[in-house]
Amino acid sequence: MPKLIVHCVLLFSFVCFLVNDILAAEGMAGKAGDLIEGSYIVKIKDGYSSEDVISTLSAKFSCVKIMRRYTSVLNGFAAELSPEAVSFLNGLDSVEYIEQDQVVSIQPIPGGPQ
Repeated sequence: MPKLIVHCVLLFSFVCFLVNDILAAEGMAGKAGDLIEGSYIVKIKDGYSSEDVISTLSAKFSCVKIMRRYTSVLNGFAAELSPEAVSFLNGLDSVEYIEQDQVVSIQPIPGGPQ
């Protein structure tokens, strides 16, 4: 079983680097830490419904695009938002914080594919 886990980790690392190389070749990859324009993660306070916030936001702004809903690790969602929508969300009591999305990368595994 441990060998299977090691092989899975190595395969995952290889795929990540392959995808990164493809994106870099296409000019689509950014550097780690680069902010992604218009893309945000919205954390909703405990006791509030992210679906209610999304409904309120969508009723006010037609250009909102919800990319992902988070329910397990945190109560929130990822969305493409205009600056006006971000300002609106910042004014809601139900919103804990809003963070602009950014490019992340992983470090190579020592002894793994380079």
